[in-house]
Amino acid sequence: MIIVQTLILKCESTVFMDTKVLDVLVTIVETGSLTAAAEKLGYTQPAITHMLKNLEAEVGFPILIRDKRGARLTPNGQKLMPTVYAHIKATNNFYEKAHQIKRQTEGTLILYTIQNLTINWLSSVIMYFRNDFPDIMIRIDEGKLDDAESVLDHEKADFAIVIDNEEIRRNNKIELIPLYEDSPVALLPRKHPLSDVEKFPIRAFEDYPFIMQEGFTEYMYRVILEDNGIRPSVEATTSSDINLVSRVYSGFGLSLRSAQTMTNIRHGSIITKPLDIPFTYMVCIAYRKKRQSVAFCQRFHKIHDRTQCGRGQRLTRQSNIAVSGLCLAGTLSMPSIFFISS
Repeated sequence: MIIVQTLILKCESTVFMDTKVLDVLVTIVETGSLTAAAEKLGYTQPAITHMLKNLEAEVGFPILIRDKRGARLTPNGQKLMPTVYAHIKATNNFYEKAHQIKRQTEGTLILYTIQNLTINWLSSVIMYFRNDFPDIMIRIDEGKLDDAESVLDHEKADFAIVIDNEEIRRNNKIELIPLYEDSPVALLPRKHPLSDVEKFPIRAFEDYPFIMQEGFTEYMYRVILEDNGIRPSVEATTSSDINLVSRVYSGFGLSLRSAQTMTNIRHGSIITKPLDIPFTYMVCIAYRKKRQSVAFCQRFHKIHDRTQCGRGQRLTRQSNIAVSGLCLAGTLSMPSIFFISS
C-alpha cells in the first residue's frame, strides 16, 4: 500500500489529472475488453492501447493483463482502482460545482413574502445581497401567508418569508430557517380612550371599527381575534401603510400590525400597544427541501443578521453554519460552493 501511495503522489500532477485516461481504464475493467471499451467510448482500439501503455509507463508497472480472454487487472492494478474511482468522482464533482457556480451568478431569484410583513428590512437585505451576487435579479412577489405553501410546492418561488405555523410545518417538503421573533401590536389614535392602558385588551376590538390590511393583518385577525371568538366589524380594507396609518389617525378604526414593521413607519399621530394576551411568532425563510435555494436562503439569513443587528429585533442565530452555495430557479436543485461562516 505504501508503494501504491508513493506512485499516486508521484503522478498526481500528470496522468491522474487526466480523467479521460482513467475513464478508459474503468471502461476496460467493466467491459473486460479493449475492443469493447473502444466501441463504447468512441475511440479506435489503437488509441485505447496507446493511452493504456502511457498510463502504465507513468506509474511504472502493468495495470492490466491482456490475453485472448480479454483484459483484467493485475494485483497492483486492483490496488489502484479505489483511488481511480475516487479521483473520477472528485473530478466530476469539481466540474459540477463549477457549473453550478457559473449558473448561480446570473439569473432571477424569486422571493415570496407576506404583504406588509417585511417592509422594515427586506430592501436593505436585498441591497447587500446584490453586492454579493450582482448579476442575480431578485423578483419579489407579495401575497397571503396561506398561499406561501402552495407557491413553494408548485415552485413559483425559490424561497419565501413566512410566519412559522403548524400547517406549513406539516409539509415535509418544506424547510424553515428562523429569522427573528416578533409580536403583534394594536394601532389606535393618540387620543383614543384606551391610549393610556399598558396592554390593549383584545376583546376591546369588538367595540370599535376595524381596519383590515391585506397580508399580515388578515392573518393576525384570524389567529388572534377570530380564534378567540372575537369578531370586530371590518369597516375598511387597504394594502397601503399610508392609508392604514391615516385612517387610524382620523379615528376611522383600529388595527393590528407587526411590532417590528412599525419601527420605521412615521406614526407619531398614532400609538401602538402590546396586546393583553401573550402572543409571539417566528418569521422564517421557507424553501423546498433538496433544492439549491438552501444556500441562498442561508446567505440571505446571514445578511439579514448582519444588517438588522442593533435595530431592536430579537434575532435567532444558527451557530456554525457552513453551507455549500447553489444555483437558481430551474437550476435550483442545489448545493454548491459558497462556504458561509457564522
